[in-house]
Amino acid sequence: MPKTEIVKRARTAEPRRAIPTRPGAIGAAVLILAWAGASAALAVVSPKVERGLEACLPMLKGQPPEAVAPQLGLERQGRAWVLSGAGATVELAPPGAANPQVCALYVSHEPDQAQAILNGVDAWASAPARAMQRVRHQEATAGGARLTSAWSGQSAGQDLDIVLSKDAAPTDGNRESMIVITAR
Repeated sequence: MPKTEIVKRARTAEPRRAIPTRPGAIGAAVLILAWAGASAALAVVSPKVERGLEACLPMLKGQPPEAVAPQLGLERQGRAWVLSGAGATVELAPPGAANPQVCALYVSHEPDQAQAILNGVDAWASAPARAMQRVRHQEATAGGARLTSAWSGQSAGQDLDIVLSKDAAPTDGNRESMIVITAR
């Protein structure tokens, strides 16, 4: 068949019909994709945050970071303690002479991982072994630049307060969330 005849047939052929879509189907697809993205962020960030929180408990009882590091994947990088692995960077500031009752986590992450961090802290704090109560949920700070959530309760024989502070407004670059655990 000559090339001109193929082109001619293509022009006269009946157009392809589009498959009708419904707004509900499109909405469901968007939700599934959003959930899959959130699940991926949760799967990467949440375990690191939970390991960081878990590392703070023995340190608040006086154990040095060196004793806790091998079992929870903490690595010394310069003067900082960092949780190893893919995903967000989690830096741990262990209790020290100036603040022996405070352990902090600094989490540098992508904007879409902020909710996964909140979910990870909430899952860790509200787990049956701790059963801590959420006392504040994403309250805006005075300037509105950060959101704060807090939990309070007892874990490992200690009265604990946990505060999560995260950026309120999305940005193009990395964001930072801070988690502070205080033993009372």
